Amino acid sequence: MLADLIGQHLTRPGAAVAMTEDLTAAEVSDVSKRLQEQGNVTERLALIERADLQEGLPTVLLDSLMRADRIGCLPEQINSVGLTIEAPVQMR
Repeated sequence: MLADLIGQHLTRPGAAVAMTEDLTAAEVSDVSKRLQEQGNVTERLALIERADLQEGLPTVLLDSLMRADRIGCLPEQINSVGLTIEAPVQMR
């Protein structure tokens, strides 16, 4: 479930712009391509710095250093707001 949530967050339209700051248009294009290639479940889960699993609304904070490394930019070019994922889910 968390790996799917992360995959959806990273591949949504505009994710590259939301997660980064001070990049050129060419760099944003490169980041966007890298976000589309997010790998397997283990690689996605490795991006988690913290997860709060409240009933109905999990909140996941992605690790900024890991994220910067994976998309090929500097840590200071990561927008911390784009690293938080909140998504309502139904528990079974």
